[in-house]
Amino acid sequence: MYTNMIYVSYPPSDQFRKANLHGFPYLCATLNIVPINKKFMEVKDSNGTLLAEGDSVKLIKDLKVRGSSTTLKRGTVVKNIRLTDDEEEIEGKVEKTVMVLKTMFVQKM
Repeated sequence: MYTNMIYVSYPPSDQFRKANLHGFPYLCATLNIVPINKKFMEVKDSNGTLLAEGDSVKLIKDLKVRGSSTTLKRGTVVKNIRLTDDEEEIEGKVEKTVMVLKTMFVQKM
């Protein structure tokens, strides 16, 4: 669990101020709250470039699809990717099918 000290982000600006949860209960209901200890996930491709939601990537290696006889060829473009809970995996639509891809086999375009 987090301590009772948090950083409160005021929507009109990017300034962060400390607030005590017990002293300002009304702030928690009306403002965006960012926990101090929360770690943001960084998803990187095979070259170390940061990936974000909606990016386009291409495959750097031929990949066999589990449970199917198809193979995804090197250079296949995957558009509009989605990030998953695991920083080593992304989701993308390939050939009208949503697939989970390992980030070690993709390169940002």
